[in-house]
Amino acid sequence: MLSTRRCGFVGSIVLILVAAVAGMIAACTCDSVRFHWTVSGTVADRPVPDAVPWEVATPEAEGMDPVGLEAAIAELDSIRSLNSLLIVRHGKLVVEKYFNGQDASRSYEIASVSKSILSTLVGIAIDRGHVSGVFATLQELLPDAFAGLEPRKQRITLRDMMTMQAGLIWEPVPPLDLVSMQHVVADVAGLPITYGNAGRFNYSTGLPHLASAAISRATGMSTCEFAWRVLFESLGIAPEVWGRDAEGVHTGGWFMYFTPRELARFGLLYLQGGEWQGEQLVPADWVRSSLSKQVVFDPYSGYGYWWWISSYWDPQTFETYEIPSARGGGGQAIFLVPELDLVMVTTSDHAYQGTSIRFDAERFLTDVVIPAVQAGS
Repeated sequence: MLSTRRCGFVGSIVLILVAAVAGMIAACTCDSVRFHWTVSGTVADRPVPDAVPWEVATPEAEGMDPVGLEAAIAELDSIRSLNSLLIVRHGKLVVEKYFNGQDASRSYEIASVSKSILSTLVGIAIDRGHVSGVFATLQELLPDAFAGLEPRKQRITLRDMMTMQAGLIWEPVPPLDLVSMQHVVADVAGLPITYGNAGRFNYSTGLPHLASAAISRATGMSTCEFAWRVLFESLGIAPEVWGRDAEGVHTGGWFMYFTPRELARFGLLYLQGGEWQGEQLVPADWVRSSLSKQVVFDPYSGYGYWWWISSYWDPQTFETYEIPSARGGGGQAIFLVPELDLVMVTTSDHAYQGTSIRFDAERFLTDVVIPAVQAGS
């Protein structure tokens, strides 16, 4: 039975709004039991940690050599930018470490990791018949926004957007500036388009916002409510904060807050092919397509449906691992290593983005975590 809980402005119960965008960013409960307090800074506090239990094991019990792994993790205490490191192997939580005063009860603004969550919602919307498919055009999905625009824009498809090949010229906009615009959907639709950009990768945070608007229109409910009904409730997660623009559209590519454990559950869902506790939450073919290189940058990297894909060649074993990842600015990341049945999650302080203090999560994965699995096998 579908939940009737709703998302949106929660009034006097939970909100403290950033002054610059007062009234435009809402705490999205999606779970009326949780109360959430902040949209400023990096961390959102909440009264209780996640209630969903994890099966916990030692790294050694799940086939990982603990010696080098534990020594490397101990050295992370000196990295000021790092907030959390979680590793899941064979479905069990084998590493859960928090740094710099953080703990499991805190959630973090996951930045562009939210694009991978939007990709999931698009796949479910297609599977349930709300959207015709990845070749649905923006004219079909958002007729009011794209009526009267040049045909090249009207022909942009969901696949174009999810592979960042829509051709719209995007200049990065600070997230709070973007959410404070009065007409974000129309403004993104009005961006210039060039033949030179069409079919070429051009990273854009505006495109998943169009997808969020399209999901809301197609389903007849907010993107947050749709997410709660078809994904979040079953998975046991809910964004402590989910931004909305001035017209009520939930942000598609940024400004969601989740705990590291919630991110680990989302990663594990994809590692399991979209299945969770016997229920196929995400179509298996959508998971495969999302985690495949729809765009190839070079032999070692590419892009799926709002997922990054890396190919790591191990010089010790001569094996190649495909490593899909959901990544957000400032060091927020979910890494999957399907061949090793492993998920790694990191969250970091946005204040250190672009500095030498930033934690290199992918290097830690390839230089420490993968060798620990190999040594323990």
